[in-house]
Amino acid sequence: MDLGLSDTVVLVTGAGQGLGRAIGLAFAAERAHVAFHYHSSGDGAESAAKEVRALGVKSLAVRADLRVESEVAAAVERVERELGPIGVLVNNAAATQRKLFLETTPADWAAQVDVTVKGTLLITHAVVGLMASRVCSSPPPRARPRSGSRNRSRASSPAPAFAPTASRSRSSRRSASTRTRAAPRTNP
Repeated sequence: MDLGLSDTVVLVTGAGQGLGRAIGLAFAAERAHVAFHYHSSGDGAESAAKEVRALGVKSLAVRADLRVESEVAAAVERVERELGPIGVLVNNAAATQRKLFLETTPADWAAQVDVTVKGTLLITHAVVGLMASRVCSSPPPRARPRSGSRNRSRASSPAPAFAPTASRSRSSRRSASTRTRAAPRTNP
């Protein structure tokens, strides 16, 4: 089945083993160029990248601690430099521990929260910023949440989801001087 992913650059986090590795290999089977991110599973990520290159598509293993902004930025920059603009980001990385939940303490959860939440936010911010710069003709305005608004995610790429928001922000600023205070808008 051709999913139309040929030559698309895909970055998969936590791709040195297990599900992340399998996701990366599945994208490669569709002729996508794949970056296998890892933190501690370097051998698995290198092996997967080598397997993908044997299929005739570009691939690399890229190490980064997702909790460290400078490492995330360097990894994203390397992927874009060596493979091209990232078109798909798969956030798969997670930190886990082999303890029963009731045997853990809040201190035990720190690494899990840092990788799973902070890491996801850092890598998504870095990648979507680059995607948005390619989609929007002008830099996005600083986002100011409206009263009652909430963040939403979509099943598709974040860049198309971001572009209409940036467009609405610019158009609402232009018309703000011509309207009086109105009832709060609701998002469709």
